[in-house]
Amino acid sequence: MEMFEVTDYKKYNYAVGKMLCIFGVVFIILGFPLLSRQAAPFILFSTVGIIIETIIAMAFYIRIIEKKYRKRK
Repeated sequence: MEMFEVTDYKKYNYAVGKMLCIFGVVFIILGFPLLSRQAAPFILFSTVGIIIETIIAMAFYIRIIEKKYRKRK
């Protein structure tokens, strides 16, 4: 896969870093229910939540970050 050219590397890296920090916090929050002794009911909630979170993060990256910082030819 080829990397696209970026207009402003500092702002691009900041935006991606911010997105990944938010992703990580939500990922941790979705994992907390699995720490309880009765984790069986929460496995489906955590798994579906992580799948949805990942799809949202990919869509956010493609639709907003990449579109905003891609260098026009």
